[in-house]
Amino acid sequence: MKHTKKIILLGSLAFCVSVFAAEKYNYYESAPDEDVPLDNREFDIDTEITEDYIGSDPAEGYWIATNQRTGQPLAGWYMYIKDGVLYGEILSATGATSETIAKKARKSYPQFPFEGKPNARPYFTTWMYGLKRKNNGKWVRGYIINPDDGACFRCNITYCKADGKKYKRDYLKMRGSLRGLTFLGLTQKWPAATFEEASSIK
Repeated sequence: MKHTKKIILLGSLAFCVSVFAAEKYNYYESAPDEDVPLDNREFDIDTEITEDYIGSDPAEGYWIATNQRTGQPLAGWYMYIKDGVLYGEILSATGATSETIAKKARKSYPQFPFEGKPNARPYFTTWMYGLKRKNNGKWVRGYIINPDDGACFRCNITYCKADGKKYKRDYLKMRGSLRGLTFLGLTQKWPAATFEEASSIK
């Protein structure tokens, strides 16, 4: 009987945490499964990119974070490597301009590598950091911050090559999870973009 009560309690707790996680993940909402087609309504994902960003790792370059339930672009990201660590900078985003300050960010974050308070930083700056290279195109154990509400998640990045059929463009699988509860998370597929595309989301 005691074991049954414990199982029910743990199940209820897990349900509450999952509901909380779903609410917190609104910005990086992903589809029910990872195999839904990319359907970006503002960019022609079926058009291949002729000018690739040449970096030391295929995860480097320009990518579009999208809400995969609606296909709407959320932000254009520039992924770059510095001193062996992968970072992600927001170049443009819905509802933000070059004058926008991330006022809803927190005053501090774990292992935050930049000087100054995050809530005084421009919206268009680096919000993904600390990713370590596991192998070519695979980066793990980093952090991603949503400057809209200040939420911070652990994240992994995996580069995926376009197959020329379902996916006409290369894409990144961005796995975000709750800190300390990595089994609770969501995965998005971010299609590759040109600099112009990643810089022009409004």
